[in-house]
Amino acid sequence: MADFFELQERARKKTRLLVLLFFLALVTTALAVDLIVFLFMIEQPKTPFFTQWWQHLTSGPGLMTIGITWSIILIGTLATLNSIAKGGKHIAQLVGATPIPTNTSNLKIQQLRNIADEMAIAAGIPQPELYILENEPGINAFVAGLSSDDTVMVVTQGLLDNLNREEIQAVVGHEYSHILNADMKLNLQLWGWLGGLMMIAQIGWFLMDTQHYRASSRRNKSTSQDKSVGLLLVIIGYVSLFFGRLIKAAVSRQREFLADASSVQFTRNKDAMINTLMAIANHASQGHLQNERRESMSHMCFAEPMSIWFSSLLSTHPPIEKRIQALEPALTPKSIERLVQRRRNRQTVSPQQNHEPQRLSDPQSRAQHDMVDVAVLAAQIGALSETHIRAAQKQLQSVPSDLLDACRKQPELAPKAYLLLAVMADYGHQHPAVNQWLDTHVPDTNERQLLGQLTHIPPEGRMVTALKLLEVLKTEDQQTRQAFCEALKALCLSNQRMTFSEYSLIALAWRRLALLPPHRGKNITRLRQAQSALAIVLSQTVYLSGNDPIVQKKTFEHFWRRFALGTVDYPGSVSLPQLHQALLTLAWLNPMLKKSVMQTLIDAVEHDGRITLPEYEWIRVLGEYLEIPVPAMSVRASEENGGQN
Repeated sequence: MADFFELQERARKKTRLLVLLFFLALVTTALAVDLIVFLFMIEQPKTPFFTQWWQHLTSGPGLMTIGITWSIILIGTLATLNSIAKGGKHIAQLVGATPIPTNTSNLKIQQLRNIADEMAIAAGIPQPELYILENEPGINAFVAGLSSDDTVMVVTQGLLDNLNREEIQAVVGHEYSHILNADMKLNLQLWGWLGGLMMIAQIGWFLMDTQHYRASSRRNKSTSQDKSVGLLLVIIGYVSLFFGRLIKAAVSRQREFLADASSVQFTRNKDAMINTLMAIANHASQGHLQNERRESMSHMCFAEPMSIWFSSLLSTHPPIEKRIQALEPALTPKSIERLVQRRRNRQTVSPQQNHEPQRLSDPQSRAQHDMVDVAVLAAQIGALSETHIRAAQKQLQSVPSDLLDACRKQPELAPKAYLLLAVMADYGHQHPAVNQWLDTHVPDTNERQLLGQLTHIPPEGRMVTALKLLEVLKTEDQQTRQAFCEALKALCLSNQRMTFSEYSLIALAWRRLALLPPHRGKNITRLRQAQSALAIVLSQTVYLSGNDPIVQKKTFEHFWRRFALGTVDYPGSVSLPQLHQALLTLAWLNPMLKKSVMQTLIDAVEHDGRITLPEYEWIRVLGEYLEIPVPAMSVRASEENGGQN
């Protein structure tokens, strides 16, 4: 199976395919429009039909028809792309979804949030913000966003009402695979570009509705003619829709098979995915949506959201039976039909079973599976497996739930908790400086008692606790988030030194709170263009080993040779702004260059045969900047602090 970087590159190439298909749709739709206009204008044929049409097509009226058609489509496309460029939250609101609150007594929503949380931590991606389509009885879901920080996951009420925990986990695994496979951006491009193809039909329906109103209010001689124009535009619009559906079908179907297989790989639970698909086939509404935008988002959904003619040609999803067969080839269509019927005849999920917040299993009972083989860490980039999920579950158990709940109710408590984590990352959990900081900054007894829970978390629980606190801080406005990050940086620099664990907390905050500057312009396609930045980041990576400076320099030179960029001066220790800018530069590399760089940096960390906690945190930081999801893994905290910057 292709790795994360190859999937990213394929997604980029699929965008080129999408451009080509869109251009073909433009040409074909314009020709269809002109043909319909020609049929309205044609008189008694004196010359062969196609000769007359060609003459019309190359004449002033024909060229004007094509120009107007293209203008309408392109305006519609630009308007739709401009709308969805506002991000995942806007898309969720556009389809009428409502945010799922963090504090809720609804056990099914708690269950969904726990599953989404576990799998996001396991995959090394920000947890998508959760939304629900409350009035949709069908079983469906989708993810949307322009980047991993901007992602939302929308589920239907029918999904929560009809699936148990394992089945919900299968759906979440499917949707997360779309995030990891770089499908989201492609999905939104499809939405935007095909929105333009539907613009003509929308104008036609508007004209027909308007003329219907005018006809009912007063007699109008032009009403019939105007209705004909409206009907003409609707017909043309549906010609566009036909080509749009062909494009979506061409791009989407294989990605759905891949997402199903990836979900099974993540959870090691093939039966859960098969049961989910059977539940959809069984349900009265299946995966169908009542939403008025179901056509636009059909290719983004877990299941086909609507019935369409010629589904074998135009459907964005493979038939349910074929998806089941792809997972279990031994099942024949008849045996699948019998299984679906058997499920229909029994109550699969009782309310008690649905609401029980089970885990996959007790992580402690599977301890031998918790350790990830560091020798294959690079191969696990962008992957998600049961091992990673168990590591995430174990990490999440160390998060102080009382403190987290208090931060959600009192958001002003979250910055103090995060700053305290930074103090502990610098001095250690039990150092007197921790109590001194609490005495100075947290005079309230109740707050101090809550924040004191942080001193009992193991060092390996620090990063996941930070991620949970950042979810709370992310809800604050831009000014508050910026002020918090400045206070965090000032704290970490207050004693004229900075550990890598402290830097990890700063980098996480910058990244997850959307404070890093957006990349504008083309990606870097040659490593030589980023040579200085690469040298700085590699030097800091080998510096983290804590070896003798001479050994560090030799290690740097050894791994630098892999880039085939000639000799370069060893940068040694650098300042925080230099390191920050170097990482921002590497973030602009194209996917395949990122693969080479990340592989080398991980090898530099692993060259002594182990990964310490600070080294693993550093790899996670690299992943944050380069937008590479580094999976959760269990690392023994053999060293609390690493090298210092």
